[in-house]
Amino acid sequence: MAKKSIEKETKVVSENEALKTPVVTGEVLKRPQTKIEIMKAKLNSQPRVRIIIPKEQNEAEGAFETVQLNGYTLQIKKGVYVEVPEQVADVIMASNKQINDAYVEAAKKVSDSERMEFNN
Repeated sequence: MAKKSIEKETKVVSENEALKTPVVTGEVLKRPQTKIEIMKAKLNSQPRVRIIIPKEQNEAEGAFETVQLNGYTLQIKKGVYVEVPEQVADVIMASNKQINDAYVEAAKKVSDSERMEFNN
């Protein structure tokens, strides 16, 4: 079986001739967005809500709360009013409600004499 030889011809041309040669252009393909980029765009399109996250007594000045949605991370400073996307405010409120509900349930199970604030 005979091998076929494929040779590419290289032609040296002047700069002027090269500039006259038509250039083939195509559309630039965009890569798909990551879920983080999609979430960031979604949050940026939402109305802003002004909230404050209380700072605990033992937390240092400049403490922050971390919120993560579909891989997109936000760090929100505690103890000051900040404007956040509506969905972020909803997540923070739901988290705080869960914590408060847990405290209420725990308080129901502990008698007054067993509570720390009465043992001083």
